[in-house]
Amino acid sequence: MYRLNGYEVILASGSPRRKAFFEQLGVPFEVVVYPVDESFPSHLKGIEIPEYIVNKKSPSQVANRQR
Repeated sequence: MYRLNGYEVILASGSPRRKAFFEQLGVPFEVVVYPVDESFPSHLKGIEIPEYIVNKKSPSQVANRQR
C-alpha cells in the first residue's frame, strides 16, 4: 500500500488506460475530469508539454478560470 502522507491523488483524465494503471498499482485515487483546452505553445519541448497541460488542469487553475 502506498503512503500518501495526507495527499489525495486526482486523475484529471478520462483515459481508461490511465485509470487501469492506477487501479493495478493499488493507488487510491479519484477521477475528476476538468474541461481544459490541451493545446500548448509551440516553443515547448519534451517534458515541458505535459507539465504545461497538467498545470492547466490543476484544481486551483480551473477554479481561477471559473470565477
